[in-house]
Amino acid sequence: MVGDCARSTLRTYRGGDESEIWRLWNQCLPREGISWEQFLKKTILDQNFDPEGAIVAEADGRIVGFAYSILRRIPMQGIDLEPERGWLTAIFVDPDYRRRGIASAMLDQIVAFLARNGRRVLSVSPYTPNYFWPGVDSGHHPEADRFFQKHGFEIKSAPHAMEADLRFFAIPAEVSEKIRQLEEEGICIQFIEPKLYVPLFTTIEQHFSAEWLRVAREALWRGASQDSILVAVRDKPDGTAEVVGWCQYGGYDDMPERFGPFGVIEAMRGKQIGKALLYRCMETMRQKGLHSVWFLWTHLDSPAGKLYQKAGFKPYRQFHVYEKALA
Repeated sequence: MVGDCARSTLRTYRGGDESEIWRLWNQCLPREGISWEQFLKKTILDQNFDPEGAIVAEADGRIVGFAYSILRRIPMQGIDLEPERGWLTAIFVDPDYRRRGIASAMLDQIVAFLARNGRRVLSVSPYTPNYFWPGVDSGHHPEADRFFQKHGFEIKSAPHAMEADLRFFAIPAEVSEKIRQLEEEGICIQFIEPKLYVPLFTTIEQHFSAEWLRVAREALWRGASQDSILVAVRDKPDGTAEVVGWCQYGGYDDMPERFGPFGVIEAMRGKQIGKALLYRCMETMRQKGLHSVWFLWTHLDSPAGKLYQKAGFKPYRQFHVYEKALA
């Protein structure tokens, strides 16, 4: 596919573009700077990559813009093909070539690509497993906010990224007492071990998401240390183990300070199991020499968001997850 826009040329990705796109990415989006390995992993090495969904803008003999969209052709475990939805996970233009209609033209090409493939909804940008960030950082990129709103996108969610300082973290006495009380009730907070792998996977599959199951399974498959996953375990009446909650760190993209996923089954909420898991995990991370902990997605007024804030987490970015119905 080829098109012209204000003396620039639009085309689809072709082999050999990678290094120039990557350099332009880090020039245009320094706050979202990405390593060469992660760039390749989340674009052309993604199993759903389609060159027709990767739009390149050229001008003056070089690449000056890039937009990357994706649609699911191969299902993840527990997720169908989501046949009505496509995702735009990145779009940027060289600062010297902005306000020439290049981004709008690339977006038009993305919409046409998705429409040809029967997609009716375009989301920005939470494609699993390989999104770069949840959506548009409204604080640092107000121009991107205006761009998507101008083109008829609506904000569907506004999650926050949060972080906490671990350098002097210590479990409060009242949380240590709660952990002791849980143990008296038969609920043990411990590190994962092989005999608990299948109970953990079963719990995530039955109560949470396929994406979280993938993260837990792949972390263990890669050989992550067993102290990177903490579980809350109790014995069922038949004597077999049941995992009623878990949390982990270092599960995403080999980033040791990134926390999550994290969950407690609904029937066991209200017992402060989540608090026990979170604080034990933060203690473990500090003992490993990590100075901070962070994650990308929560809502501050949710139960999880309130728990994080009590544990010392503070929001540092907010994202707008955009969505648009396609004609």
